[in-house]
Amino acid sequence: KEEVTESTGEDIVDLKVRSNLIEEALEKLPESDKLLVILYYLGEKSVAEIAEITGWKVSKCKVKLMRARGKLREILKYRKDDLV
Repeated sequence: KEEVTESTGEDIVDLKVRSNLIEEALEKLPESDKLLVILYYLGEKSVAEIAEITGWKVSKCKVKLMRARGKLREILKYRKDDLV
């Protein structure tokens, strides 16, 4: 069972900073990569659903999503000090 803790003002600011950094990183991705990441993580769509939406094959969606995550990771790697 998880322990419920109260959020402090500092926690809320930290969450906002992380959210802003992720938004900035997403903006640096090519549009198709950004679309995949948003649909998968924010839209909570499955790869099959994304394939249906985009008209791409499931295998192409999987590869492009993997590559998009790698690009996002690289972008955020240089900002990791801001995330800590």
